[in-house]
Amino acid sequence: MNGTDGAHLVLRSSSTGVSNGINVSISGTASGDALNNLAVTSGTASAPASSSETAGNYTGSVTTVASGNWTQSVAGEDANFSIAGTPGTSASNTITTALSGVSMTLDSTSVGTTQTLTVAPDTTGQATAINAFVTAYNNYMSTVQSLTSFDSTQAVGSQGGALLGDSMMNTIRNTLSSAISGAVGAGSSAVNLASIGITLQPDGTLKTDSDALTAALSSDPQTVAKLFNSTNGVAANMNNDLTSFLATGGIMDTRSTALTADLKSLSDQQTALTAYAAQLTTSYNAQFTALNTLMSQSTSNASYLTQLFGGTDSAGALATNK
Repeated sequence: MNGTDGAHLVLRSSSTGVSNGINVSISGTASGDALNNLAVTSGTASAPASSSETAGNYTGSVTTVASGNWTQSVAGEDANFSIAGTPGTSASNTITTALSGVSMTLDSTSVGTTQTLTVAPDTTGQATAINAFVTAYNNYMSTVQSLTSFDSTQAVGSQGGALLGDSMMNTIRNTLSSAISGAVGAGSSAVNLASIGITLQPDGTLKTDSDALTAALSSDPQTVAKLFNSTNGVAANMNNDLTSFLATGGIMDTRSTALTADLKSLSDQQTALTAYAAQLTTSYNAQFTALNTLMSQSTSNASYLTQLFGGTDSAGALATNK
């Protein structure tokens, strides 16, 4: 950078905080080499007592530069804060570890001033995640219906879906339908998707009542948490089923192996049939050539015999010599 006093080399740390000071080491140069002047080592020192960031009960630190060839224009500091009387520090103004699941951003210095932090469930985010789950399931059902449908208006051979009547597809569909419509828990404490406003439609898809879902998330979060718990919740059960289907030796792997074997068998049969057709063609060509030769010889013999014995319209050579 060029200033009024000449050119300057400026180094700036890409991260904030006391622990992210800049260090530059020089090696492989001779003693007295000007490059050695570029070396710099950062250290730490107590923050000035007048620093507003470290006023009160805080004892902060700042970065220092242990080199006569460099000047530190801005000292690195940690952010100091207190939550319910418990002090804390952070290299960044974004605090993510002080309170589990809570992210806070420190915008300005406000020593001695108490701020009120209200922590509440993110029902909007939860509703978005649940609606995404419903959309994903409905997309799956749409694909299943396309693959297993029958349309009599189409041409013969194109009326049925690729997996119409397929036993594997039926197993997957029935298993996941049971998981999506099943209850979590037993007896009076059992809950299902209908408990939070998500109902199963006649075509197998899901429909969400947004008002009922919002009410459940706001007033009955325990039911939602139970319904989607990671042990035996609706999504967990579906995940277990899908993992089983996709595992080595599962129904999809077994079916894929069988189809691969069938395709190889068909390919082998096609190769054998092609070879047989070529052999048959060669044989027929040979027979046709032999037949043509025989016919040519027969025609020649017939002409010779006609000349010798005569035909219907002429007397042969033997008849003339009597």
